Amino acid sequence: LRISGGRGSRLVLDGLLIAEHAIRAEGDLAGLTIRHCTLVPGWGLGPNCEPRNPAKPSLELHNTPSLRVAIESSILGSIQVLQDEVQADPSRISLADSILDATSRDREALGSPDERAAHVYLTVQRSTIFGRVQVHAIDLAENSILEGVVKVARRQIGCMRFCSLMEPEESRTPRRYSCQPDHAVGALRETRMWQDFS
Repeated sequence: LRISGGRGSRLVLDGLLIAEHAIRAEGDLAGLTIRHCTLVPGWGLGPNCEPRNPAKPSLELHNTPSLRVAIESSILGSIQVLQDEVQADPSRISLADSILDATSRDREALGSPDERAAHVYLTVQRSTIFGRVQVHAIDLAENSILEGVVKVARRQIGCMRFCSLMEPEESRTPRRYSCQPDHAVGALRETRMWQDFS
């Protein structure tokens, strides 16, 4: 399913189930909203309940320099971004009240085809991501679960708060506030220091 549009154009997909294919956005499309939709992760399930095409993305952004993607109350498979990093500013993707599922924590949930950081500013709110995330920057991640390694190219931008990060040691993120397991580890250290002091 290919979507393209002229400068300033916008498209809303609402209440759709899309399987066996990906959505590919390209051109000068300015806005894409995916709301109350299911873009089946892995394009479908086989007879043994395994994904049919686990490495295939559900959403592809192909040279969309001014695109803003808003994903709301939806379930979808991985997102791949192919963008000219020299000529264009990063695209913006926001994920709210949704599930982004790469079908495995070792597969890429959000990145680029060459396994480099996607040229994207990401916002995640009240969502769950299964799989690796590699992006240019995270503006905000809050009240979310990230089940995989998170690698951000520009760590000085944005923050993560009240999130659960399953791979904190391997991840490279912006500053974190009250995230797990950081919060629990910090509380444990304080308790041990207090016990040693007393």
